[in-house]
Amino acid sequence: MTQKQKIYKNALLQQLHTSLRYVNLYKNDDELYREFLFENFGVKSSKDLDIEALKNLVAYMNFKAPLVKAKKSFAATTNQTDYILTLWEKNSLKKDVFSLFAFAKKIIKKDLVTLDELSKNEAKTLINAVGNIKPPKVVNNTNYKGSK
Repeated sequence: MTQKQKIYKNALLQQLHTSLRYVNLYKNDDELYREFLFENFGVKSSKDLDIEALKNLVAYMNFKAPLVKAKKSFAATTNQTDYILTLWEKNSLKKDVFSLFAFAKKIIKKDLVTLDELSKNEAKTLINAVGNIKPPKVVNNTNYKGSK
């Protein structure tokens, strides 16, 4: 991003956070605002939007244009969530889903109730992390005589 683009993006961010809709609806409810951004653009913060999406959002927040949502889905796919569960069953010591959610919180810094809450990028991160867990080794020592 060029210096001019950075300046323009910062100006758009300022316009966004001073817009009518933002001030009246989202300024005092950060959770609602982040949910709105994630549902419509797949990001948790407006600073993660590109310039075109920011322009659209500023126009919407100032009641000048309808909201044009992002065209692609940002939610994790069923294949991703199934693969996470498969890897977890294979690699983890504790096989329960609550342990998976506790692990996910450490990795992606997000409390989960279901895997459906993951974005595609979060799912990729979690797949890599769970895939890097060394599976437990089964020790079968046939020479063990027991205690004497």
